[in-house]
Formats: sequence, C-alpha cells, structure tokens
Amino acid sequence: MTNINVRAANTSPNGGAGSDGTRQVYFSAAKAAQNDTITVTNVKEVLVAQVVIDSGTTKAIDTFTITDATNLITLSGVTTGTAHIMAIVK
Repeated sequence: MTNINVRAANTSPNGGAGSDGTRQVYFSAAKAAQNDTITVTNVKEVLVAQVVIDSGTTKAIDTFTITDATNLITLSGVTTGTAHIMAIVK
C-alpha cells in the first residue's frame, strides 16, 4: 500500500468558492495496488468525490472511503492505473 499527498486544483470557472465555502476540485495520482491511499493536503474537508481509474485500456469507477479527520481517500478497488478524482471540498 502506498500513500500519495496531492494538492487539489480548483475547477470552478472563477477559481473561487461558493458562499458556503465549497468548491469543486480535481486531482490525480498513480494507483499501483488495492488500498493505495491519497491524502488531500490543501483542503479542510472532502465532502463528496468520484474516482475513475484509467488503466490505459479501460476506465472504471473505483470504490473508496474518505477519512474525514485527515482527508485520506482509500482506493479499495482492484483496478490499477491513474486515479482521476473530482470532488466537492471545503
């Protein structure tokens, strides 16, 4: 199992946050094995997310969990490749 620290990049048209402090972000990281983890370092909280793994030949939605206190995303599916994550964060 490997952990990768990432910084989320804003995808909002104006690059800002909503009136409640939420914003849409994107980040990607390599996924080499089941249960690899990604820690999002520049947000307070990951509210919701969608993870797609690109294996190079197929793209598949991955199962995952988010640990609130640390913004740790555990990728629990078996497909490996590049993890692409879109999320709503604070």
